[in-house]
Amino acid sequence: MKKKILITGSEGFIGKSFCNQFKSKYIFYRLDNFSRHQNKNFDKNRAINGSVFNKAILKKILKKVDIVVHMAAINGTINFYRRPKDVFETSFRGILTLYDAIKETNFKGKVLIASSGEVYGYPKKIPTDETSDMIVHDITNNRYSYGGGKICQDLLARYMIKPIVNSCIIFRPHNVYGPNMGYDHVIPELFLKCKKNNRQIKIQGSGKETRSFCYIEDFNNGLDILINKKLNGFHVFNIGSDEETSINSLLNKIRKLTKNKKKILRGKLHKWSVKRRKPDLTKIKNLGYKTKNSLDKGLRFVFLEDDKIKSLFSPGEEG
Repeated sequence: MKKKILITGSEGFIGKSFCNQFKSKYIFYRLDNFSRHQNKNFDKNRAINGSVFNKAILKKILKKVDIVVHMAAINGTINFYRRPKDVFETSFRGILTLYDAIKETNFKGKVLIASSGEVYGYPKKIPTDETSDMIVHDITNNRYSYGGGKICQDLLARYMIKPIVNSCIIFRPHNVYGPNMGYDHVIPELFLKCKKNNRQIKIQGSGKETRSFCYIEDFNNGLDILINKKLNGFHVFNIGSDEETSINSLLNKIRKLTKNKKKILRGKLHKWSVKRRKPDLTKIKNLGYKTKNSLDKGLRFVFLEDDKIKSLFSPGEEG
């Protein structure tokens, strides 16, 4: 029989993509407040327009499913600075409400919880493995509304959820991207900047900063492995790519796709912005995880398939 899975935050980029990629493999019960977009075309039998703060809704769904994948969050760096209270509350209050619902329904299945590479702060070692320190460098910096919230979430999962379920897994996405992910992230932002009617492309930092970007299909395959692998107790896994790329190189790839020749203007980074990020993927690779989409291939998918970006660039047009 197909496994029945509750996905919180199901209309976010990763949640929606995962449901679409594996819609024939699993039975999904989707929960989202639809804050990203007012989607009226959802399956009313297995999708609920509701908040992750609503314990009654969570309890109702938990009685029907085998697995929980908790993805509800407010992402996007711009939101960390503009909406820190909402960002932190969604992580912290969301996991606390889920814990209460799990405890009160005596749910014993597998619980997978989306963390983030942001919990490593300014990492002390590269590549960064799952035993690395989780860090809040400056509590007054709104950037940590997200990373700090995820640290609180991970600790609650370890000490409160893990003892009452059969399997509790923290998974940490690293710079996942793909078509229609929203436009508050570096890859879609750079595509849009290549189209704006100005003579320069402004970026934060020197451009020498690095990231390891993971195409959404590869990430989803990693999550699918964790869902299906028998993993009792508590575990933490990075999911991402180990293809490390500088922002300069990323921008050059996007400029090539968009035929953009504008001058690049470099600026200052936000305080505590990470200069280098590359996950250690040894643990999940030992379970059979492999990436098949290079950055060049993934960027082309974004260029051709993202609704907004596709509409801005016609074949052969220069940015």
